[in-house]
Amino acid sequence: MITTRAKDPEPDPNEWKDELCSAFTKASASQATLAVRVQDRLTTTFFIYNGPHNKPRRVARFALRRVNDAVILSCHLWIAPSLRGKGLSHAIDKARLAVARQMGCTTLIATVHTDNEIQLRAMRNRGWITAGTIPGVKAPWIYLMYRQITTTATTKSSRVDI
Repeated sequence: MITTRAKDPEPDPNEWKDELCSAFTKASASQATLAVRVQDRLTTTFFIYNGPHNKPRRVARFALRRVNDAVILSCHLWIAPSLRGKGLSHAIDKARLAVARQMGCTTLIATVHTDNEIQLRAMRNRGWITAGTIPGVKAPWIYLMYRQITTTATTKSSRVDI
């Protein structure tokens, strides 16, 4: 049974954006900023830019989509090639978990290409579990991975079949 809440809280990046931007600033030696775009009532995309304010350059992106009251799907993770291998996916992972906690979710699901061994290894090392491939996709080129979330919110935990 899924627990429902009267109103979904909006993600508040102020709780975690400084830490995320600091990681990107340190990796690129250029000031990083965060932009948030709400695409629809279920999907929010986060963009990280760095460089001068008059000519910022997008260096990373990730999107979060509410699946139900207990689950958020993280997709479209991208980091600029010049910044890969510097631990930035770990900073993004912490931000994704913070948003999911803020929204009272108990499970975070992510999509990862099956040939992205570096990202798969990094996520497994941080506690993510491979659940399989996306049902209905002819070629098994994307894994579904999930991570249970501990939250201090007063929502009941829910069983989610993936």
